[in-house]
Amino acid sequence: MRVAPPVPEAMPVPAAVPVAQPGAVRGRAEGGGTRRRLLSGAGGLGTALLAACSGGGPAAGGGGAPAGKSRQPVSLSYTTFWDEQRLSVVRPAVKEFEERTGHTVTMDAVPGYTENFVVQFASGSAADVPHAVNYLMPKLFDQGAILDLSGYLNRDKMNLRRDYGLMGLEYWGGKILTMPYVLSPHAWYYNKTMLKEAGAPDPWDTLKGEVVWEDLLTIAKATTRPGSGDRPERWGMQLTYNDIEYQLGGFVWSNGGRTHDWGAFKYTMDLPQSVEAVQWVHDLLHRHRAMLPTATATALRDAGITNPFVAGRVAMFENSTGQLSPLLTGVRDQFEWDVFPIPRAKKGGPPPVVYTSGDPNCVNAATPKADAAWELASWLGGPVVQGLIGRTKLLTPALTEASGDEKAYAAPPPAHTRVFAEVFKGKVFRRFFHYNHQQGLAVFRKWLDQAFDQNTVGVEQALREATREANLLVEGGKTRPTFPD
Repeated sequence: MRVAPPVPEAMPVPAAVPVAQPGAVRGRAEGGGTRRRLLSGAGGLGTALLAACSGGGPAAGGGGAPAGKSRQPVSLSYTTFWDEQRLSVVRPAVKEFEERTGHTVTMDAVPGYTENFVVQFASGSAADVPHAVNYLMPKLFDQGAILDLSGYLNRDKMNLRRDYGLMGLEYWGGKILTMPYVLSPHAWYYNKTMLKEAGAPDPWDTLKGEVVWEDLLTIAKATTRPGSGDRPERWGMQLTYNDIEYQLGGFVWSNGGRTHDWGAFKYTMDLPQSVEAVQWVHDLLHRHRAMLPTATATALRDAGITNPFVAGRVAMFENSTGQLSPLLTGVRDQFEWDVFPIPRAKKGGPPPVVYTSGDPNCVNAATPKADAAWELASWLGGPVVQGLIGRTKLLTPALTEASGDEKAYAAPPPAHTRVFAEVFKGKVFRRFFHYNHQQGLAVFRKWLDQAFDQNTVGVEQALREATREANLLVEGGKTRPTFPD
């Protein structure tokens, strides 16, 4: 696969988006026969959903138990922080939903969505089906602002644990409060051409996908080079090394450490294994000088190089599945690239633990159209939309059968896209969501900036002080995940 020059932040939309034909997803309610399991829906999802759409779904009452039926078409509102380019990918499938149910759906990309999310609920102006803002959900859960979907899922015989990859907000406080939609599991992206030219071991051709930290260091050192004449400086890797969850977390958890402990309801970045992992990353920057410094990345951006990997200035970077589509839609004959799994800490050691997030949907508990709102939320998580997301590689589909489809999402390019879906076959960790989640992460960024960029304090001291300060900010916990890490 070949990669293009720098890609804009907003994801370009594929020229043509394939949409399943109406007859392709009929369930038993429409007299459909045997078909591919994806299109019939995992666990009968397609059948249950279309039956609900044709007959009107029961409202959720008392603890999410269904009661009553509504057969009248209604107007539904859906709001999101996604931009219109991303929304345009799923709009054809939403139109199909409207044609099948008779409902009408207004989908809005809302400016300032994140900042005003809680205010919308407090003012009574929240949508029927809002796209969840992850770090704000625990407070809304505790306030009873989000509808319990358990009754609907039980009625429709849907099993989220079995049929979906989960990002951590679905099962909460003994309820099911969000519906899976898209996922953002992590892996390493790498420039195969650069590794070959540098004589570095290839994660697949040489290492067969079994990469450990020592291999990562070997590759980074081999591909790092100083600038000379018209040949620019190049680095082995790029990481957001001041985010303890997003990119440091994979090192911490795979080393036997933990970023947080749900039982104790606190950050645990001062554990010896956590400190050791962050120290290893620190050495990449200061001892081995094989990692792009943040200040240099900023200087490159100011010079017009917004993506050092795409520009051929970085050999590897660790990130989520959200990077797939921008790279795929900007392809040119520049260099070959692929992805490989998060490495183990050492050969023969425990399997790696991978960070994952995602963007689920939820239903406003105050909506008078709960039945229809559930139909929309489950349609977005259902086989038609999930298959469409998979074919366009917008993000990882939450529906396992869609993410594992070897003719769509899991198909090349890149050669090993399946790595993202296979994350959920192993161990994963998720963010430590509490009321002041963002403020807690800011404390760690402050101290890690001193340790990494300024190099004025040691890693152990930075993590000890940051953990102490951040734990003073931990608040909430009236309800917690039903299946914590």
